[in-house]
Amino acid sequence: MVSYSVPRCTNDRLHHSLSTRDAVECLKRALLGADPREITINLKLAKLHEELEEHTEAVAYHQRVVETCRAEGALFH
Repeated sequence: MVSYSVPRCTNDRLHHSLSTRDAVECLKRALLGADPREITINLKLAKLHEELEEHTEAVAYHQRVVETCRAEGALFH
């Protein structure tokens, strides 16, 4: 039987990527039933997409937060 060894760093990175992907899917489901003005979940999704180097998706979630805060009259610091 042939045994293949995957370097630990690659294995850890793959596990982190899968865990991050699972978190993204979980938060997307949570967002479905959330208040339309919800910003915390959107910020978390933006951060996770940044970690996954999915910049377009990250920007989209950040943009939702900006639009929500503008609509609510919230101040940015």
